[in-house]
Amino acid sequence: MRIFTSVTWKLPEDFKGAAPLVKIGNKQLTNADFGDVLLSQQKRIRGTQSFDKIVEDAYNSFLNTNLKQYQEEHLEEENKDYAYILGEYRDGLLLFDLMESTIWEAAKTDSVELKAFYENNKANYFWPVRVNAEVASSANKKVINKVAKLMKKNMPTDDIKNLVNTNGEVNVIFTKDTMATTHQALPEKFNISKGVSKVYKHNSGYIVANVSEVLPKKQKPYEEVKGLVMSDYQTHKENVWLNQLKEKYKVVVNNDALKRVKAELKQ
Repeated sequence: MRIFTSVTWKLPEDFKGAAPLVKIGNKQLTNADFGDVLLSQQKRIRGTQSFDKIVEDAYNSFLNTNLKQYQEEHLEEENKDYAYILGEYRDGLLLFDLMESTIWEAAKTDSVELKAFYENNKANYFWPVRVNAEVASSANKKVINKVAKLMKKNMPTDDIKNLVNTNGEVNVIFTKDTMATTHQALPEKFNISKGVSKVYKHNSGYIVANVSEVLPKKQKPYEEVKGLVMSDYQTHKENVWLNQLKEKYKVVVNNDALKRVKAELKQ
């Protein structure tokens, strides 16, 4: 039995590197492949080991590494579910790259087209009629009626709060904002007019609003809605692109296959 006391060696001069060593599937590994492993591992050897033990351990490691590598490279062929998922992932990446170059990036960089899209679709970018208002809300109708009377007397909001929210209890919540009729603080059929409104039943309570100003419908300037315009423009370009694809490529649906897929999904 030969014992190595040195951690360096070299392959014999008559080493037949091209000779086949082991075949995994359709992948042929040669003596040279294993020889390279032996040479690369020689500095990792510690202590005294027999020649046979060194070769055995190195070969087992070499074989296991190549078996795992082969399995990873051919997993699609052996596992249909994995192959399907991987195919979906690859297709998704390709579609993402295509969408980014064709639509998203173009919408970001083409400022002239973006501004032109805004000009041609200005009707989509308006502030609706809004109000500057202070809304008082409470679960107690009697308390809200009291707030409405005090608002009509032009009592300051802080004074009203001190009268209705006492002993640490918040009986009325006040919200001051510029609001469209769709604002969550306002009821669905809120009558837009300046002054103190009537008391409305809203959600699980009651509200009254003191409208200080009615703001008419107003065009939103381009710089203010640029992000929204970009999103709409991307959608527009995507729809145009899809329509072009539909005209260029005829889609034929295999109805029998479609029925089978639907049936499988229901199982």
